[in-house]
Amino acid sequence: MALSLPRQNYHSESEAGVNKQINLNYYASYVYHSLAWHFDRDDVALKGFHEFFKEASGEKREHACKLMKFQNQRGGRVVLQDIKKPDLDEWGDGANAMKAVLALEKNVNQAWLDLHKIAQSHVDPEAWHFDDDLKGFFKFFKEASDEKRNHAGKLSHYQNTRGGRIVLKDIKAPDFKLSNGLNAMEAALGLERILNQSWLDAHKTATKFEDAEMKNWIETEFLHHEVAFIKTICDHITNSKRVGPGLGEYLFDKETLQE
Repeated sequence: MALSLPRQNYHSESEAGVNKQINLNYYASYVYHSLAWHFDRDDVALKGFHEFFKEASGEKREHACKLMKFQNQRGGRVVLQDIKKPDLDEWGDGANAMKAVLALEKNVNQAWLDLHKIAQSHVDPEAWHFDDDLKGFFKFFKEASDEKRNHAGKLSHYQNTRGGRIVLKDIKAPDFKLSNGLNAMEAALGLERILNQSWLDAHKTATKFEDAEMKNWIETEFLHHEVAFIKTICDHITNSKRVGPGLGEYLFDKETLQE
């Protein structure tokens, strides 16, 4: 891989430390997501705890996003890893949950201290400045990511509303390599087709067991939107091919995606 142009006085140990912190914050966000929806359950029903952990999950995810912006701005490369599922599906009462959170926050804080120490050891004064290129593509995929997270929240709430139990799994790191906007849109199309098929399968299950409420919920909340979003991505792929790489991609980003 060619050396990034903005890279200056950015040690490889610092780059690795930032990637470690990115992945740790995503893990922490996942744990807080699990905690939030545990307290939304009908047999727990502690709204204050639910809101507290839901906000904490969003905050950790935002920290990961800031770190990724920083990594790009300094000329480093973001390397995501598989996100391990939370150790527990049942968190007990508020006191037990807070004990688990305390241990998690100590780990996160120690990672920040370690990262700060690395920056000091390599005399790196550039601490917290964030920027991004191709802002239209960034905006498009950031909004898509936020939307998928919102969908996960809706599904978690629905599971609790219907009396089901949420079971989380490990999150696999993305396995595709991105080189340009067209490549990214094509990867997104493949992902959205998988998601859409999953919605269709869930709809088929609801139909099989004559669950009219679930069928209607999937149709109105997700299926129609998913089809429209796939069409949007296909349009972007067509236009990306039409304008070509380089300047064409830049103008497409600026004049279409940044609107």
